Amino acid sequence: MTIAGKDGDDAKTVSCRGSTKRVRPTEGKTEMNQFHYSMVIQWDSRDNIFVVRVPELPGCVTHGDTYEEAVRQGEDAIESWIMAAIADNESLPPPRDYVAA
Repeated sequence: MTIAGKDGDDAKTVSCRGSTKRVRPTEGKTEMNQFHYSMVIQWDSRDNIFVVRVPELPGCVTHGDTYEEAVRQGEDAIESWIMAAIADNESLPPPRDYVAA
């Protein structure tokens, strides 16, 4: 997934799953806080970054220089992935529940 925006424009160009679209946050807007997707955050010592993967959302991967930045980037990547799926009229995969062993 690739995300880019223009200065002063709240629309994002989202490339995801072979499709590129301009999406405004209000298009197909749902309350993003209702989605509880998992983020797996791992340290990459080769590149000195924290890598974020969202297992439920195929191809949803990002990174940050700090743990806090990685979390923010992960939240943004989830929102962008959801916006792209909505723009493509695709269904959203259900979040996984944590089950203690």
